[in-house]
Amino acid sequence: MSAPGRKPKHSQGRGELRADALYPLAVFMRRLGIGRHSLTSLRRQGLPVRSIGQRLFVDGSEALDALRRIWQADQGGGGSARIPEASGHDSDDLRP
Repeated sequence: MSAPGRKPKHSQGRGELRADALYPLAVFMRRLGIGRHSLTSLRRQGLPVRSIGQRLFVDGSEALDALRRIWQADQGGGGSARIPEASGHDSDDLRP
């Protein structure tokens, strides 16, 4: 149980990425549980980040596509890595 006036820890933690959503950069990082260095690495590997005014955003569908490409490249390009669907209806986890 959390203290009065504080959000429970689970609401600040990781969450799903939806293809039909636009995420402020800080929210995207929280959802993945990554920091600035990991974000920089993802951007260098092709993660598109868009600006609207002074704020930076990540499109969910572009992020999922980029993450799939990056993970497949890490697996040797064989395409054997499996990413659960964003809908949350896929019961399989990542599999080699």
